[in-house]
Amino acid sequence: MNHIVRAVISYRDDILLGKRRDLPSEWDIPARNVVKGELYEEALKICVKEQTGIDITIGSYLGGGRINGGRSARWYECFAKTKNGTPDGDLEEIIWVPKKKVIVQCGEMVISRWSKSIREYFL
Repeated sequence: MNHIVRAVISYRDDILLGKRRDLPSEWDIPARNVVKGELYEEALKICVKEQTGIDITIGSYLGGGRINGGRSARWYECFAKTKNGTPDGDLEEIIWVPKKKVIVQCGEMVISRWSKSIREYFL
């Protein structure tokens, strides 16, 4: 089974969102497929570093669920050590938005793929 980790990265009261190169009209939470034998925490740090250049500290597990094709997604709260990042890899652009504006910025199509508990996290 394929597993995906998603990093809800905060810096003070802002959350980092990325716009993927293959979906340039969508803002979303950074994510990465977990390579066989890789720990979730290791995958999170690699995901964020490769996609944004930002180092993180991993906080709480926020929840999980099944997404497209039965893949398992695991969401973690992460804390950025700096707000200075540069999009790379899968991401074309990154922005920081207030936590309360994440749902509006991402839009209905993106958040419809999130579990109810994750949507509620941003309310």
